[in-house]
Amino acid sequence: MKFRMPWTAIVFLICNSLWAIGLDEQLENIRIKKIFPENIVEFNIGYSDGITKGSHAKLRNVDGYVSRALCLRVGEEKSHWRLYRIVDHERVSKDYTYSLISMQESEPDAGIEKLKFKRYVLNKDKKRKEIPYVKTDLPPLLSESDNPFEPPPEKSFWQKHFGSYVRKRETQHFNGQFFGSPLSRQSINDAETYHYGFKIKNKGRKYDLYASLDRYQSQMKDLSSGERIRNENTQGLIGWEVKNLTPYWSAFTETQYWRLRYGEAYTPKDLYLVGLVGFKYLMQERKWLKNYYLSYIPIFEQRTTENADNFQVDQEKRTGLRHGLKAEFEILFGDQFTLSHQTWFRPKHDFATWGIDTNDALIRSESKFSMEITKKFFMDYIFVYIDDKVSRELSNIPRSNSIQTVDFRYYFEI
Repeated sequence: MKFRMPWTAIVFLICNSLWAIGLDEQLENIRIKKIFPENIVEFNIGYSDGITKGSHAKLRNVDGYVSRALCLRVGEEKSHWRLYRIVDHERVSKDYTYSLISMQESEPDAGIEKLKFKRYVLNKDKKRKEIPYVKTDLPPLLSESDNPFEPPPEKSFWQKHFGSYVRKRETQHFNGQFFGSPLSRQSINDAETYHYGFKIKNKGRKYDLYASLDRYQSQMKDLSSGERIRNENTQGLIGWEVKNLTPYWSAFTETQYWRLRYGEAYTPKDLYLVGLVGFKYLMQERKWLKNYYLSYIPIFEQRTTENADNFQVDQEKRTGLRHGLKAEFEILFGDQFTLSHQTWFRPKHDFATWGIDTNDALIRSESKFSMEITKKFFMDYIFVYIDDKVSRELSNIPRSNSIQTVDFRYYFEI
């Protein structure tokens, strides 16, 4: 009886030998898509890039050597790898791009090599959830065939999060966004309305440094008097977040500025909300749910409000303390559509009774539905709701207001 090998098996073996990443071959622009327990990561490369199960490679980024890696599972455009000999877990991040250098003729460590012969499955029963980072596992003794080097000294908490190397790395690259809505006009009262602004943010793993300016403006002619009435809404923001103090906790500080004008008076003329030091907790994320955080920060408030009466403008100043509570998240609808939401709830602290006035909460809620037109050009529908009790008390205007706009947004690198 003759044994005949199926043609499909022959083709598979030939393709494997042709496509397998060869010795000293290097693949660039590798990105980590997911991080799992046991130092397992998902790369954005698959068998179409020459990767096969059991591929052995070395991982590098701009900082140098990162780790070794063994491929456990491979698909067309993604693959799962077991990282080992990790010098510093901070070098393994979704924010970096990597080079993958083949080590096919070098055997993995004994404990790692046996994984080549096991079937790796993302078992839902084991609840293999994503985690923020991998663990450093550099062995104390290296084999004679390895290039010897001293493991880095243990870093203090301050060095890990605020050291000079971290500060320099986190402030090297920034990106920005310009956005604005098309101008709208009405002929009956010569009304004009437009919205524009910008955002700037760094590209870092440990820090988020960000600033933004958002401005709404409208003007129209009073049909009875012929005078032009101008309304303005200006909001500024600057902040700094230190991420991953622990796998789920981050710290941040943030300052906001508001100026609202209705006709002749500014209500408020200047509103400063200075967040001292707050904390963010990362909630459980899903494949379609990202950046789901709950935050708290104490806020010092300083407000200057104008009142226009009998052609006179009077000013009144107030200061106080608020408790800032924020919920934010993003929902992904495929690759092109995103729904992001953020709600601030800032109840006032009453020093007389040491209670919290939830009726004076200075609420601001924003929902944004975005469509990606190109990699750098987007269209957004934005709905903003504001509730401010103090404006009604001081200026006798409605305490709540809603704004709806359609913006076009352009993303760029700095």
